[in-house]
Amino acid sequence: MREPVNRDDVFRQIAEACRLDRETPRQFVRALLAGDREQLVAVLDTLDFRYEGWRNAFRLCAGLTAIPDDMKDAMLTLCIRMGDHIRSEVGDDMILVKALRATLLPYTGPGLTLYRGDSAWNRRRRTYGLAWSSKRETARAYAIGRLWRSSQGGQCPIAGRSRAGDDHLRPVFAGRSLRRG
Repeated sequence: MREPVNRDDVFRQIAEACRLDRETPRQFVRALLAGDREQLVAVLDTLDFRYEGWRNAFRLCAGLTAIPDDMKDAMLTLCIRMGDHIRSEVGDDMILVKALRATLLPYTGPGLTLYRGDSAWNRRRRTYGLAWSSKRETARAYAIGRLWRSSQGGQCPIAGRSRAGDDHLRPVFAGRSLRRG
């Protein structure tokens, strides 16, 4: 026969889980600001187990200004290795972009032209996604791919340029809808 569940124990466990849900993203930010790579790695292992852990950590990161450059390098490595997972867990591109602007070193190379395939609807609204390519054909292939092929209004290739030192792209060309008819 099972022992009866103690309600007070259940409430204590729930309260502790809620506390950890709030505290773990703060630990991530503290490790980042302190330049503590070991602590950062330790916290990474627990963010997945906290309710909206990644989202809350990146929301807190969005307002940071004093991250050491070596930790910005660590964040770049983290994004390269876990970028798809992080984007999925954060679940909000605006939070993600603000956090990445705060936690990554700015691009200091020469000006670039990058391309993206997107829906004509997103082009009209200027709601471009995060995936861009240096190859026009890659963007065109994406634009005519399965995802945008059936979108309302069709699909279009988009180009963006940045000047040296810019931290954002300026759309300079958006092709007409690729949908015929």
